[in-house]
Amino acid sequence: MRQIPIPSDAQFAINELQRAHGPKWKEKLLSCWARVQYPDLEPSSADALKRLYKSHGTTWLSKQR
Repeated sequence: MRQIPIPSDAQFAINELQRAHGPKWKEKLLSCWARVQYPDLEPSSADALKRLYKSHGTTWLSKQR
């Protein structure tokens, strides 16, 4: 199965989470997705992560380091 590439705006938002939350960034992203709230992010980054959830889902996140 071919993986869909991550859009650059979503990668930027992920990088923001990694800087802000260190090794717990995946937990933070899962929490944001579950609550549909992105309190620590700019609106454009929040929108990018919402689209990432719709296109890739939590399965993608579980495969990330």
